Amino acid sequence: MGNIPKNTVDGDIQKFIHHSLHKHTELESFWPGKEWCRLLVYHSQKLFQWASTACNFILGDRAAGLSLRKRFELLIKADVSKGVHHPIDKLYRTILAQQFTLDEAKCDFGEAMTVILSLNEPLSITSLSALFGERLSVREVVKPLGSLLDRVLVNAER
Repeated sequence: MGNIPKNTVDGDIQKFIHHSLHKHTELESFWPGKEWCRLLVYHSQKLFQWASTACNFILGDRAAGLSLRKRFELLIKADVSKGVHHPIDKLYRTILAQQFTLDEAKCDFGEAMTVILSLNEPLSITSLSALFGERLSVREVVKPLGSLLDRVLVNAER
């Protein structure tokens, strides 16, 4: 991938973002002339995974009670300067900050993710739920994380 010209990478990311979000006229009305697309390409910093995760978050099920526009704004407000955190880290932090705001939810998140991330093989939601029993609803923890977790884990039982 290092040999691919940077403008080609940006062009591919732009096509992906446009294809993923072009039907949502709300973005075009606030950022006309496809400025919304250019902003996301810029913030992706040539990382396709960033673009994919960002689009999934923007299109999310509004679990945090935010509109599509507000979700977009959260992502473009993030500082893209070369700092302490990698762009993917900043993106994940932004998304996670919207999902788990209550202390109890943060505890449940930590407990569930400790198990999920330590597994050698992904487990279905049913299997994970059996591990935790009644004390923790894994489904409720994992559901809003679709843009961060592998779809196989999140949608194992669809």
